Amino acid sequence: MEDPPPTPETAAPTEEPAVPTGPPSPRPAFVIAAALAVLAVATFPPVSGALISLDWQMGDLRPTLYGLDAILLVAAAVIVALRTRVNARFHAAFPTRKLVVFKAISISMSVVIALVLAEVLFRIISFPFNEAQTPSEHALAQFDGELGWSYLPGRSVVQEFGEGGLEVPMHFDAHGVRVGSLATRHDPDAPSVILVGGSFTFGHGLAWEETFAGRLEARAGSPQVVNLGVQGYATDQSLLRLKRHLARFSDVRAVIYTFIPRHIYRNEYADRRLLQRESRIIGTKPLFAVDDAGALRQLARPIRREELGAYSRVVASIRVALCQRGPLPSLALTHALVAEMRVAVEARGAALVVNEWDQWQEARQWSRDGRSLFEGTGLAVVRPDVDAPPGWETWMIPGDGHPDARAHARVAELLAEELRRLAGATPPDGGD
Repeated sequence: MEDPPPTPETAAPTEEPAVPTGPPSPRPAFVIAAALAVLAVATFPPVSGALISLDWQMGDLRPTLYGLDAILLVAAAVIVALRTRVNARFHAAFPTRKLVVFKAISISMSVVIALVLAEVLFRIISFPFNEAQTPSEHALAQFDGELGWSYLPGRSVVQEFGEGGLEVPMHFDAHGVRVGSLATRHDPDAPSVILVGGSFTFGHGLAWEETFAGRLEARAGSPQVVNLGVQGYATDQSLLRLKRHLARFSDVRAVIYTFIPRHIYRNEYADRRLLQRESRIIGTKPLFAVDDAGALRQLARPIRREELGAYSRVVASIRVALCQRGPLPSLALTHALVAEMRVAVEARGAALVVNEWDQWQEARQWSRDGRSLFEGTGLAVVRPDVDAPPGWETWMIPGDGHPDARAHARVAELLAEELRRLAGATPPDGGD
């Protein structure tokens, strides 16, 4: 007789899948602990400080990082000590490799979608750049492919400044240089003192005769004063503008570069909106860097606003946040630019004077002991803030924040004294 067909009761039993026995693999706990330890080493101030400045605008990050390192190392030790529980929890959350991959992909896609939505939202609300304000200098300026912007030549304009809307006349010669009147013509063969810098040099908010340039010019026996200052300029733009005009004058006695600590920030960025999000720019500015040998190299040339093209608003937001809260810019680039300025000036047989004007008290971020930011460079430095009269910090145009006529008068006296010293061939004093 044939055997009856197998029934469920008589059929051969199928093998059950193997069930893991014993403790879970110890690898997840050790991997997590190792990752925390590596992160602790990477953020250890002697290590991280070699890669990025730990002096941030929020303060010195070293104490915070030491505390973070302690937390990371304690967490790594606890995970190793409790590795059995950690591994069990990990395997419960991720029982298979496919689930690990799926969750990783899901998290990545969520991040990508969130970034896309943020990009769309930021474009709709015009964030982080709203460009609602046109800086005063841009109403007088044109795009300049070398400098970023420069003043329109042969113009006379009147602008309002400060709380009371004080009307200030401004005149520019055929080279776009601010002068006392349109009738002013600089003599290329006359003994000259050239001024370079930003709005402090230009005399923002003041009539010509109230600026330190006008006051120097009005002094009896003074050399011819050529004011190359342009509002919003950084050190790099001042250097390039000086080189453009220096060859026009055959008898340059001195060049005075008025430095404000804000130039250190401006030197680090090509796009002014990173520093002033509301500014409607004409274009970007040039950008330089210092190579490993300490030499200057140009990274970017100015670009017209209309030619900037598409850019990520999310990335721009991160750059703005780092600019406003992140690491302090290094002095190395500023020092290199001033050193290049010195080479150009001394090649003409003239002396470079740095007018270190810190009326906004910003230098404390780099020099907490109050020393000059150019100490040790061998430059002749004038410091209007040292031994300044009481209330010096308040000598500002009301509602504007730039130095008023009193401040310019003090600076003119100090610079005149320095020019007399240079005329007497007294050697520089090493930076103070």
